[in-house]
Amino acid sequence: MLREALEDARFYATHKAQYDANGVRQLSLHRAGLEALVPVVRGEQPLVVWAERASDIEAALRLADDLKLKLVLEGGGEAWMMAEEIAHHKVPVVIDPLEDLPSRFDRLHARSDNAALLSQAGVRVVLSTFASHQARLLWQRAGNAVRLGMDHEAAIRAVTEAPADAFGLKGYGRLEKGAVGNVVVWSGDPLQAGTHVEHVFVRGREESLETRQSLLLQRYRTLPFAHDGSR
Repeated sequence: MLREALEDARFYATHKAQYDANGVRQLSLHRAGLEALVPVVRGEQPLVVWAERASDIEAALRLADDLKLKLVLEGGGEAWMMAEEIAHHKVPVVIDPLEDLPSRFDRLHARSDNAALLSQAGVRVVLSTFASHQARLLWQRAGNAVRLGMDHEAAIRAVTEAPADAFGLKGYGRLEKGAVGNVVVWSGDPLQAGTHVEHVFVRGREESLETRQSLLLQRYRTLPFAHDGSR
């Protein structure tokens, strides 16, 4: 079904006039879906495929080869079993290093050192929580990846330059001349749980670290005593 949708999008991209005149065969997707896939089949945007099982990962690699697509794999519970093939195809893999249990039939071979094995094989690993409300815990995920065998510098890259490269965000994820000035200054190793943020710069301008939570903390840190000695 995915192959058919992509091939239809490629056909649509070169036959838009005929499509508008209702002069082509019926395609598998509506116009909005076809339009969304046009940049993918042209190689302008990556195709993100969620695949856990090794055989599904192999099929996704073959599909990308056949259709000359930029591919990004997500999930990757059994990606370590395909590490050499993924590295050969230079396909990034987005994984949660703490998703290491065989919780479904397509993850029967999941293991805790998945990120480490992929990185050691030369795969560009991107670490994620796969939940926007858990993004604040990303650095803890990276720290756990190191605990489970991933190289420390590789883990840092997996939450900075690797995602920027995987999704074509030029100027992000690196500290270099001409890059976007988004910088976080930590009190120590950012992958240590006890480390805290000291400064945040967004596009070169320092941002306040004051939040609603910190304001509430200051407001209620010291409560006045009542006449009966209670608070």
